[in-house]
Amino acid sequence: MRTCRRDDTQCLKGSNVWESLEVCCARGVAFPNGCQEVELSKEECWVAQMDFPSKRCGPSRSQCDRGWKVYETEEECCEEDAAFPEGCTELPPVPCWIVDVYDPVRLCRKVTDVATCYRGWGVFESEEICCAKGAGFPEGCTKDA
Repeated sequence: MRTCRRDDTQCLKGSNVWESLEVCCARGVAFPNGCQEVELSKEECWVAQMDFPSKRCGPSRSQCDRGWKVYETEEECCEEDAAFPEGCTELPPVPCWIVDVYDPVRLCRKVTDVATCYRGWGVFESEEICCAKGAGFPEGCTKDA
C-alpha cells in the first residue's frame, strides 16, 4: 500500500514532509502515481538498493511491508521520480575496458569482472573508446605497442 500518514517525529526532520494528506497523496509528490493501495507480494518486492556510483533497484523480501518506496517490479522502481528522482542508472555492458598500463606504453585492458565494470568510473564499452584521446589517457593509447 502506498499512502501518507501523520508522523510527528518525521515532521521535525523536514524531508519527505508535506502540509496535508491531500498534498502528500497528489500524483508525483510522495509517489509517482499518487497514493494507492497495491497488493504487493509478501514474498518479494523491489526497493532502492544502490545509490552510488550507480542508482539501482533490487529485489527484497524483508522490506515489502514498510509501505513506502516499495515497488512491484524493477521497471516500476526504476521509473523517474520513483526510487530515485532521475530513475535508475543504465549499467555498462560486461565485458568492459579499463586503463591497464601507463608507462612505457599506454594500453587499455578487457575485463569481465562485473564489480569493475559497474564501478561507475574509468570504465569504457570498448577498447576503441578507452584508447580515444581524452578518454583513458589524455593523449590516447600508444600506437604499435
